[in-house]
Amino acid sequence: MKNLGHKPDWIARDLVVAAIEKAAGMGRDLPDIARTVEARIAGDRSGEGVCINEKASTAEPELAPE
Repeated sequence: MKNLGHKPDWIARDLVVAAIEKAAGMGRDLPDIARTVEARIAGDRSGEGVCINEKASTAEPELAPE
């Protein structure tokens, strides 16, 4: 899945829960749920080029004292 990243439990929570439920014997259509998740995140550009845990700095870089 494109744009899924390394935290599928955060990005595609509904798919993760459905997979656990399926493993527990409940009837879940994982391919259909996966298509729904893919459609939802396909155009996501949030945080593109920046680590999501980092904040972009607008200040001048701090230099070491001479």
